[in-house]
Amino acid sequence: MRYLVKFAHDSAKNLRCFRLAEFSAIQSFLGLEIGADPISDDLWILQSDDSAHVSQYLSRSILAKYAIEIWCEALNREELIEKSKCTKSSHIEFLNRTRGFKVIVSTLNKTIPMPEKVSLIDTLLDKIPDLTAPINLSKPESLLYVVEEYTIGPSAKLQRCYFGRFIAESERHLLNTYDIKRRFFIGNTTMDPELSLVMCNIGHVVANDIVFDPFVGTGGIITLCAHHGAYTLGADLDYKIIYATGKPSRTGDRKIGRHRDESIKANFRQYGFEHRFIDAFVNDASVDVFRSNFQFDCIITDPPYGVREGAKTIKGTDQSNLELNPNYIPEKLQLSLTEMFINLVEFALQRLKPGGRLVFWMPSVSGSPFTNKNVPQHECLELECLCFFPITHTASRNLVCLRKVSEPISNYIPSVEEDYYDLGNVRFRDRYLNALSSDK
Repeated sequence: MRYLVKFAHDSAKNLRCFRLAEFSAIQSFLGLEIGADPISDDLWILQSDDSAHVSQYLSRSILAKYAIEIWCEALNREELIEKSKCTKSSHIEFLNRTRGFKVIVSTLNKTIPMPEKVSLIDTLLDKIPDLTAPINLSKPESLLYVVEEYTIGPSAKLQRCYFGRFIAESERHLLNTYDIKRRFFIGNTTMDPELSLVMCNIGHVVANDIVFDPFVGTGGIITLCAHHGAYTLGADLDYKIIYATGKPSRTGDRKIGRHRDESIKANFRQYGFEHRFIDAFVNDASVDVFRSNFQFDCIITDPPYGVREGAKTIKGTDQSNLELNPNYIPEKLQLSLTEMFINLVEFALQRLKPGGRLVFWMPSVSGSPFTNKNVPQHECLELECLCFFPITHTASRNLVCLRKVSEPISNYIPSVEEDYYDLGNVRFRDRYLNALSSDK
């Protein structure tokens, strides 16, 4: 059977390259068998013998919007109406067994007035033979969709149209549930919930996984991991973030300071899954503090790029002083971005279970394409996806997913084929900020 998936409209085209990565990941960890054919910017045709597989895909997707089972398709309305006469008897019997149905007209790249929609619905239903089910607009038991796609521009023309039964909607309602504006504890770099959910899907985060964020910040990413049933913990070198003693990010709170109860744990409590929060502690990401045989299902993080938050590490001699005296404030040293990413990958090599994934962001600027050669590599890690996310016309970041295929058997250290951040005397931070300012 064929199904039509409508994706959330992405006018900026920021997340379109993530769709296939998310789709492939969801298929993998849910064990689905679905064929996919992208037919336009926001429409895909799926093929599956079981509609339950399509429903399961939608139940985890954050980038899709809804799916319908295609009953008929055409290049124009007249052809679609004629084809509706040949609606399968099994489809009509399905509708007739319901206590009522509703028809929704959905358009892409053009808005049509309600009277035109009503006229289209009436004409279409009149052509379906032996349809006796009542229309119920308030509490329909079944939904039918007419989807029309138009060309982009002032003289938009109808390209194709579809008619079929609604199958399922996606998880996009979670964007409202986890809206940062209503979250109790946030910071300047709290990850957007849509991106966090995409990272969870690409990282194959499922119930009962143990997930770690070594640059946890305010816990924006692990909060969404917990939504999917994972048990989470995080670490950060900035104790002001971990203990919520720094300046608040909300303008109205800057004069009165942080609320006493603000913390990552408070966010988990807000959403009702405090039991999935293991801990958040102060730690240098380059220092491994876990017992020798402990491993995670997923390591998922947004490292500092040295722009808003610096890429730093604790001075070597200060680490021992910190262990002897918890009140000791260690000296922090600047760390190059390449060193930080290699340290992260090296940590993942030791701390990920075989088959586990490391998901993280790497920044880039226009005029210097970011490729696979710029990602830290190791013989025991497989690059599953590299997705480009433009922030502005000149500044961007790239989501990397590395899967651990086996345990390392040698002391081979991860390396990059080409060091993207080796700019001589120019700091990447300055180049990145200059790129942002050139957009204004």
